[in-house]
Amino acid sequence: MRKGTKVDCHVYYRPETWTKVSNIIFMDSPIGSGFSYAVSDEGWKSSDTIAIKQLVIFLKKVTASISLMQKNSF
Repeated sequence: MRKGTKVDCHVYYRPETWTKVSNIIFMDSPIGSGFSYAVSDEGWKSSDTIAIKQLVIFLKKVTASISLMQKNSF
């Protein structure tokens, strides 16, 4: 952003939303971004490979627990 550029910091309602037509899960990755955290020092050690493996485990558990999503394959 250039110096002196005005920024609109207001929140506006938009009736269009993906949640009307899809299920959405927001994932923080890597650990430490967004609201994610680790409870031990070992939890901070990660890589793309580890993150993907953990994401697949999570998605399988979520889809197994929500009957509408059980037909989805991961």
